[in-house]
Amino acid sequence: MVVITSVKDIETAYEELSIAIIVQAANDYRKVLKKLESDPFNVLLLVERAEIEQFFHSQWYECLTTVDGTMILRRLKNGE
Repeated sequence: MVVITSVKDIETAYEELSIAIIVQAANDYRKVLKKLESDPFNVLLLVERAEIEQFFHSQWYECLTTVDGTMILRRLKNGE
């Protein structure tokens, strides 16, 4: 359990949560891209890919970070 005792603790917790959300989305995107290699017409995978891409272009994403979502997606597509 994390004990919040200061504004700095709150900022740190928010930053860690933001990073965790983005890392999870990136991991999910990598998995979907990998699955699409062997099943490129799977509608469920195509929808999931589109939803994750939408997240990286969303206002919510912009609240989490100042890192350009398009750049992140490009790097993920390139296997980085």
